[in-house]
Amino acid sequence: MRLNHKILFPTLLWFLALAILLIAGIGASIALQNRAHERQRLAQLGDAFHAETGWMADSAMGLAASIAGNPEIQDALIRKDKDALFVLVKPSYTQAAALLPLGSMTFFTPEGDFFLSALQQSSGESRLEEQTASPVAQLALSNRRPAAGMALTSRGLGVFAAVPILQGSTFAGVAEVSLRFDTLALQNFKENFSSDLQIFINREAITEITEGYTTDLEAPIPALIGYATTLARPIFGTESAYQSALKGNPWSSDVQNLQERHTVYSFPLQDINGDIIGVADIVINRAAESRAQNQQMALALGAIIAAVVLGGLGVRYFTSRALSPLQELSSAAETVLSGNTNLSIDTHPDDELGLIGRALAALSRHIHTLQETMEKRIAERTQELDKRTRYLQSAAEVARASATLTDLDALLNRAAALINEHFQLYHTAIFLRDTTGEHAILRASSGHNAEAILSQNISLKVGSEGAVGRVVSTGKVYIVSDTTSDPYYLANPLLPDVRSEIIVPLRAANRIVGALSVSSSVADSPVVNEVHIIQILADQIAIAIENARLLEENRTALAASRRLYGEISRAEWSRLLSARLLGYESTPKGVRPISEGTSETDETSEAGDVLDISLEVHGKVIGVIHAEKPPQENWQPDEQLILEQVAQQISLALESARLFHDLQERARRETIITQIADAMGQTLDVDLMLQNILRELGENLGFEALEIRLGNPENLDAPLPVEG
Repeated sequence: MRLNHKILFPTLLWFLALAILLIAGIGASIALQNRAHERQRLAQLGDAFHAETGWMADSAMGLAASIAGNPEIQDALIRKDKDALFVLVKPSYTQAAALLPLGSMTFFTPEGDFFLSALQQSSGESRLEEQTASPVAQLALSNRRPAAGMALTSRGLGVFAAVPILQGSTFAGVAEVSLRFDTLALQNFKENFSSDLQIFINREAITEITEGYTTDLEAPIPALIGYATTLARPIFGTESAYQSALKGNPWSSDVQNLQERHTVYSFPLQDINGDIIGVADIVINRAAESRAQNQQMALALGAIIAAVVLGGLGVRYFTSRALSPLQELSSAAETVLSGNTNLSIDTHPDDELGLIGRALAALSRHIHTLQETMEKRIAERTQELDKRTRYLQSAAEVARASATLTDLDALLNRAAALINEHFQLYHTAIFLRDTTGEHAILRASSGHNAEAILSQNISLKVGSEGAVGRVVSTGKVYIVSDTTSDPYYLANPLLPDVRSEIIVPLRAANRIVGALSVSSSVADSPVVNEVHIIQILADQIAIAIENARLLEENRTALAASRRLYGEISRAEWSRLLSARLLGYESTPKGVRPISEGTSETDETSEAGDVLDISLEVHGKVIGVIHAEKPPQENWQPDEQLILEQVAQQISLALESARLFHDLQERARRETIITQIADAMGQTLDVDLMLQNILRELGENLGFEALEIRLGNPENLDAPLPVEG
């Protein structure tokens, strides 16, 4: 079952995620515990190292104090008797060297000068270079108090103790005891604490003490020099750990070396003055700890995996058992989804599954009912969409016809036929107002007995005859739901089956130009619900009618303009041609003007074929092209065609030249009038104004005599005296 899987898989995934979280948590917890244990152990080892150096300092201090407190030694040092002093010190040196990593027993004078070293005397090297007082001895000399601590000298790194030698109030000098801090001391530390130890000294500090200090041991960084180690092969921490230790801060590093993990704890070595003289590394092999941690993780992982497996098996068993009754309901649901909604479902009335089964059965019946209802509605909507598609197609075709048809009758007949066809009507008619506006005349008809009805020449009085006259008068839609009971309906014997009618006005530019009537053979026809679409069609028809009317008016106005222009042109040409005869002829001697009444062609005795082509402008003959062929030659069709086309071009060119001449004459008249007006505007004196006018008229028009008289009407005809 898919539901079983949907419950089982997320549960198993949850168990798995929980197991992973537990493993991660246990692993992190084990790692944290081991890390804390490691830090604790490193701290303990560091304390042990300091305790070891403290024990060495205490041992050296005890030995130095026993020497400084011996009266014989005090007396020998005061007397500066080296042999006596050596004899007194040698037993103590021999006994201490057997128990401690004794380096030397050295005596310094109160001034800090070297006096005697028991190591040199015992080894027969008394003539070696004198030793310099260590920082511990210098501190004891300056304070005259015992001092002990780690110090770096030319002899290397060691633990020193210095005690002032006093005999009464006499300060005889300082006795210094040094213990070696070398590989042997590190081996003792390793045996006691099971950890390796390696010592590095500060290169800068040893350089200040002695030049040319060398060693065969490696160092992790250039600032350090290898001094002693318990490891056969050095294991270094990170460079940052040693840099931090040289600054006085301990640091631990995890190192993977030869498939083994080590922790290197680096801490600074300070002398008695607090100066950092080196770095010590405590190296711990973590192989055993890693094995223990892995064993703990393996045990935890095994326990968690076992718990997950057992939990998954338990979840699967109980889930399958609890969800098995859903199998029947699932099959029933799949049957309903496949489309079969008539089925019976066996339910379990005693539990929640029974409630689900009853709900599924009720839902199946409801879906079946909804399916039948939806199919019925879809069919109705499909029919409605088909009908509206036809209506919109009709509107589009009427609009297309309005844009393409310019003949009004053809447009009206096409629109009526489209509306009647797409709306599936009994009859469609279009009425237009006559020129008086008092009658609505039937101009287009489509449908039942369309031609017979159109031949009746129906004319209805606007405002008084029938529903059409009422609509044309009021401009409002009128609906006849039942023709048998409507008072305004006018029956037509050629349309016996009309039962309902819709009349909508044809409105163009706020004028009612007619009406559109659509009739159905069914009372209360469904087309009544489409009044808005019919009104849209009526508006398109009205716009087309108005456009056709405007087009006809434009055509009439254009024809009148052309007639008027032709009359003006013909009159102007009559005036021009009545003034003189104008013409030219082509002769063997060249082109020359034609004299009135005669031409060279008239004198020719032997003429061939003659062709005369008229020159016409707006229907008036203004000239002729007279062409003759030589004897024995006839006109070819292309020659005659060329002359006819040339005659047309000559007519157009002559008309253009005449219009240009008219424009020039009009411009000349306008110029003269402008000059005279300027002359009148130059002065307000009447005499000067008249003189200027006469001067301009005489200069421009060339009159022989010209005068302007001002006076009463009865005196205007009397002659005026002329001065001079």
